Amino acid sequence: MARRRIQHDHSEEARKLFEEAVTTQRKKEHEDAEICRRRCKITWLKEGEAPSKYFFARMKAKHAQEEMTSLEDSTGGLIQGREEVLGAVHSFYEELYTAEPESEEMLEDRRRVVGRINRRLTAEQNLVLEAVPSEELITTIVMEVPKEKSPGIDGVMAEILKLGWEFMKDDCFLMVQCFWDRKRLTRKDSKGVIKLIPKNDRKQLLQNWRPITLLTMTYKIIAKVIAEWAQTTDQDVIFVKLDFMKAYDRIAHGFIWDTLSAMGMAEDLVERIRGLVIGGTSEVHINGCFTEDFKIGRGVRQGCPLAPLLFAMTTQPLMRALREEEMVGNLQNILDYINSLQTTQGFVSQQKKGSSTSSRR
Repeated sequence: MARRRIQHDHSEEARKLFEEAVTTQRKKEHEDAEICRRRCKITWLKEGEAPSKYFFARMKAKHAQEEMTSLEDSTGGLIQGREEVLGAVHSFYEELYTAEPESEEMLEDRRRVVGRINRRLTAEQNLVLEAVPSEELITTIVMEVPKEKSPGIDGVMAEILKLGWEFMKDDCFLMVQCFWDRKRLTRKDSKGVIKLIPKNDRKQLLQNWRPITLLTMTYKIIAKVIAEWAQTTDQDVIFVKLDFMKAYDRIAHGFIWDTLSAMGMAEDLVERIRGLVIGGTSEVHINGCFTEDFKIGRGVRQGCPLAPLLFAMTTQPLMRALREEEMVGNLQNILDYINSLQTTQGFVSQQKKGSSTSSRR
């Protein structure tokens, strides 16, 4: 009715009011459409197209897909109710990321496997790795951060950082410099939010949800800086091609540090990597709520730019040990070592398959 009255009022003031109202409404529609597009991961929404029931239906369907209404416990019973489901999720991931006690026998097995590393980083390579990252490198890394990715608890998205880079770059350079000197992140910067993505329709089993950690922009930049730094060295020294399941969640942190040291990595750089990993906490976001925090006592985070490289470096002595033991017919011995190093059964079974394949080549 109000709109109809304005349309029949030919005064200049009324016309301006009507045009402002239309402009405001169109702007709101575009904003709603953009939010919907990002949440639904729709990349082909044309500029200027108004939101429709389809887009909001997609957003609603996505929320329904990621909703966790009930869980199956170890006895086959159902866990229902918001608080009960949150508690079960928290317990599951707290146990998953809690380090298991290591016996002297396990430590000896670890030393035996790590001791098989026969190539080390040179002094020249370590000088490169220890140098403070240049402003040019940091700028390049920031500009390469993928767009339209969910932010961590800091709420900083790549689009915002890139748009205001000229105003924020000095603070970013200082942040990297401070980490390089102190080798530690603040508790807030090292905190992650785990988003669960269903792998299949059997959503009542927590094993069928893939945990992706949303990290702060500070964490991602520093992790990417170290990852880029590591890749400037001779990759044949520290990386192998991986074709097996990545047991990210269960790798013992002690095994990571021992492996990096055995590769001859400078102590300061090992400490910086420890500073990223040690002391980190996470919470799980599910059904619009958050679980309580828990410590990350083992594993590397899926979503961390450094995680694939850490995993590759850590598996190098295992792969070398497999090849050597297979040559002398003692493959089962090293598989037992891998089990004792707290990797998953799936990882071990994949090694058996990979070894059988390589022996046929």
